[in-house]
Amino acid sequence: LAIEAQASPELRLNGIVYNVSRPSAILNGKTVCVGDWVSNAVVVAIERTSVRLQINGRQISVFLNGLD
Repeated sequence: LAIEAQASPELRLNGIVYNVSRPSAILNGKTVCVGDWVSNAVVVAIERTSVRLQINGRQISVFLNGLD
């Protein structure tokens, strides 16, 4: 069950490079892939307009600005 959340200052989604075999995202200015850690969160999934992260056992989705 994913819980939608607005991007907070700790988790800012700057961009997504979507490739079916290996999508990546830019979170807090750092390029990450599924399985990478950023700001105490692990990247669970990268979609075309959002990134799903797991923090303390809860999943949240962070969306690109203007696409929520």
